[in-house]
Amino acid sequence: MPHLTPRQERFCAYFVACANASKAAREAGYAENSARRQGSRLMADKRIRDRIAEIQAQSFDALCGGMKIMFHKLDRIYRDACFRGHYASAARAVETQGRLYLSLVGAGRQNRTGLRRPPRSKA
Repeated sequence: MPHLTPRQERFCAYFVACANASKAAREAGYAENSARRQGSRLMADKRIRDRIAEIQAQSFDALCGGMKIMFHKLDRIYRDACFRGHYASAARAVETQGRLYLSLVGAGRQNRTGLRRPPRSKA
């Protein structure tokens, strides 16, 4: 990918965090009175859009990795609780897994943090 300036990199990071080009431009150091215009100009640049998509994909991958670890831990708790006959604890582990799943599905869509599900591969 072609090199971005440090300010453009900051813009990309702030845009992922807030999903607002004007605000991201201001936070990245562009002038207050031209932030809206600069945000629009930056979003028209394919390199910027590609970098934003890359950051979002990395964020999504990190989220998924953390969720996977939590699912495995909860599965161990569930199996141990069933083995010991602690069915209320087993049900609680399943309930928690369900909430984690719903939060993961919600995180895959555009939300307040700007996180998006990465595009599906065409394999």
